[in-house]
Amino acid sequence: MTIQKAGLDEEKVLNTIKTGAAGSWSLSNLAPRMIKGDFAPGFYVKHFVKDMSTALSEAENMGFETPGLKIS
Repeated sequence: MTIQKAGLDEEKVLNTIKTGAAGSWSLSNLAPRMIKGDFAPGFYVKHFVKDMSTALSEAENMGFETPGLKIS
């Protein structure tokens, strides 16, 4: 069920949950854009992949196990 189908106001729901335990940078910064219909990328996947590759390489250099990063 969507917020609209439930008859709830999207802005009020966002303001209610963004400061509680469910709050996050993404929720506070990206959700308002989505409510307005703006779905432009905020961070490109290619940058995420690059960052995770760097993290994996550095973890391996330090002898850390990072099984979640090795999943492809």
